[in-house]
Amino acid sequence: MHNIQPNPIIQSLLKAREERWLNKLALAKHGWHVVSLQLNLPGYPKNNETTDLFVKLIDKQFVRFLKANILGKYKEEKKSFIDKAGDCVFYLIPAKGIESQELKELTERFEERHRLGRIIDLDVLDTKGKLISSGKSKKCFICDEPAHFCRKETRHPLEEVRKAMLEAISAYLEKERMQNCIKRFSSWAVKALLYEVTLSPKPGLVCRSSTGAHSDMDFLSFINSISALTPYFQELGWMAVDMQGNDMSQILPLIREVGLKMEEAMFEATEKVNTHKGAIFLMALSMFSAIRVIYKKRKFKAGIFAGTVQQLTKGMIQRELCSVEEGSRMTHGESCFLQFGLKGSGARGEAEQGLPTVMHHAMPFIKEAEISIEAINDKNMFAILAPVLLKIMSVNNDTNVLFRHGEEVLEELKKKSVSALLEMQRGDQMKYNELVEWCNSSKISPGGSADLLSVTLFLNFCQTDKGL
Repeated sequence: MHNIQPNPIIQSLLKAREERWLNKLALAKHGWHVVSLQLNLPGYPKNNETTDLFVKLIDKQFVRFLKANILGKYKEEKKSFIDKAGDCVFYLIPAKGIESQELKELTERFEERHRLGRIIDLDVLDTKGKLISSGKSKKCFICDEPAHFCRKETRHPLEEVRKAMLEAISAYLEKERMQNCIKRFSSWAVKALLYEVTLSPKPGLVCRSSTGAHSDMDFLSFINSISALTPYFQELGWMAVDMQGNDMSQILPLIREVGLKMEEAMFEATEKVNTHKGAIFLMALSMFSAIRVIYKKRKFKAGIFAGTVQQLTKGMIQRELCSVEEGSRMTHGESCFLQFGLKGSGARGEAEQGLPTVMHHAMPFIKEAEISIEAINDKNMFAILAPVLLKIMSVNNDTNVLFRHGEEVLEELKKKSVSALLEMQRGDQMKYNELVEWCNSSKISPGGSADLLSVTLFLNFCQTDKGL
């Protein structure tokens, strides 16, 4: 007769479950309803890196759910741990605040509403140590039959169910990761545009203290415009996630479709005043490219970002500017290119070269000057951002200036920007003030440089992202 040795895995699992039960009973005796969160994951091991992340995410979601549904009755009293039975969280709810049956109904509602509710197991133990049951049975994760029926009939191999659950969890976590990234990056795009217009005073540009060289727009025009643009950044982010393969050649028209919607929203918000047309083009490209990098590399990398912008816009100048015939009805951008060549290629040229003004001038300047963009507040904004704007203006062939005032004025603007930057770095703002007065009185508006400042700010915010 052979001695049957107990399975050590099952033994450790049973022991862990027993200890959990005893812990719950002990907590219940102190006047708590105990809600336990764990996963209905078959097979072994009961936890891994994926399930750890999933339980942490569900924990955050369930805490928000509790706070929203039992206002003032849940104070985030909880205990989290991992043992041989897997990841687990105990939520301690004061018995005086809610009946145990009502609490059970809430947990069921959470499970039913959650996309992966069939994997989530929320049990309720009342203060008397009684496990509150709903009498309902979860449906099988593979089919819509009751789960207990499928288990009894062994309709699905355990490994098939386990694999399906883990794949679903991974897909859910990835979608959550990208959704959170898109929200963060969208907020940074908006913040960058807001910071740019808020910087005050600026030479020839609209800011909160002046309309600069403009008579048809003001600070609120920009606020209205930025508010109208805000929803579209998330659309661009999801476009970057949903793109199949790595061929960028067909993507630019799709981005432009969103850009045209943004322009329509801008004109509607500003009563047909062009506050952000150039910024829309550059920020749309930047938003798409930044999210694409995050999606593919799981971390923002500036070099890959610049390369992505180049891939998106490859051949743009040849297609859109070189074929324009003199005498035909031209846009400002086409006219500027026809007259000044590559120097007049504007935002298109900047994009096709991978944003060199931003990548090779503004960003290195910020790093070398040890400027902390993250430390900006209302008191230090000017001291931090005015030098960055001057650096951009000193090297940028701004087609807003080139088209309206010619090459000589553009070069004079660049020289004055160099001089003002040097004096500002020595602690003297006089030349900057003179530059502001010269631009305002001469109606010189370096709008292209303002757009590049926004992109620079956006990239600095992106570089703070730690990814997942």
